[in-house]
Amino acid sequence: MEERSELSYTKKRASPIFNGKEEVIPSKTRESKNENSSYFDENGGVVSKTLLPTRKTCDRKCVRYFRFVKEKISSKYEEIRSSVCNIPKSDNEGPLLLVSSFLISDRMANVSSITSYENGECWVAADGSKRVRLYNRDGHLIEAVNVWSPVDSLTIDKHGNVYMSCPEIKQVLVFNRSRHVKTFKEMTDFPRGIAYMKLSESILVCRNKTKIAYNMSSKPSNRIEKYSVSGTKTKSGAVTKTLFGYPLRVCVNVNNDCVVSDFANSSITAIDSSGRTRFSFKSSTDFTISYRHSVCCDRDGYIYIFSKGTPNVCILDSNGNVKNTFTCLDLSDDTCFAAVFDTDGYLWLGSSRDTIKIFKLSNQTNVVY
Repeated sequence: MEERSELSYTKKRASPIFNGKEEVIPSKTRESKNENSSYFDENGGVVSKTLLPTRKTCDRKCVRYFRFVKEKISSKYEEIRSSVCNIPKSDNEGPLLLVSSFLISDRMANVSSITSYENGECWVAADGSKRVRLYNRDGHLIEAVNVWSPVDSLTIDKHGNVYMSCPEIKQVLVFNRSRHVKTFKEMTDFPRGIAYMKLSESILVCRNKTKIAYNMSSKPSNRIEKYSVSGTKTKSGAVTKTLFGYPLRVCVNVNNDCVVSDFANSSITAIDSSGRTRFSFKSSTDFTISYRHSVCCDRDGYIYIFSKGTPNVCILDSNGNVKNTFTCLDLSDDTCFAAVFDTDGYLWLGSSRDTIKIFKLSNQTNVVY
């Protein structure tokens, strides 16, 4: 009988540390792995025979091999995870503690805007959606309201009326507690960010000459206007003579400052109630403000800026002084499109991954705003 020839082979596989190198598995031969046996031929001679491995022995060897690979990958993964988490940051990791996270109903859509309602609930809008939804902090959908155009930004007045900017139709819509939707204001420009100012009982609107900011280097030509919500006729007026590159979002601080997020200039500008510019905080090497960022204010007048990078959170006082910058690891992979504090003081952040993350400040107690 013809003897089987010995086979030797060498395999190469990618290293589990994903650095492009290859690990070489030591050469194996069938001789060292096979079982040998012998028998008598027809002349009474002894003939040796090499037997192929049985299914049982192969299974045992495969289990041992995969255990070896698993241990190698696990050890390398620990090294990778340690290096990823070792992100340079300030002396503290910041005051944000993640308490919940949930997906919105419009899957694969950016969370474009969030506005605080009551009882810790918030109205939420998503890119391209003609529906705004009311959620609680557990992520439960309370109700939804349909409108006739995609909603970009939301705000709410002291009576519970919800205002919605709809740039596609150049209108600001509104619905009341009965969920009746109507047009609040028609415009010649594209309304983007909106906010309610209690002092003047008006809605602030970021008016832009284009629906999307195409030219970041263009001369500032867009403005913030306010429209009264009291009385039977809507009165309008400019918030300030200052023009912006592309005012994308706006919020109102407790001192009645109008805080504007300028998409084109990557800056945060505070305008006082008389229309004067109090300060402008711009992107720097210490804190990079990406084109798409979000901003909101808390009850103590602090301004929170959320951006992409390291660090990704910056806190200013009401005068524009930096109080803290840090990297929130729970936001390290996210681009924050919307930010707001709810009535119980929890911070809601909407991301580009159809996700809302809710944080509690580490020094926060459940005091209603």
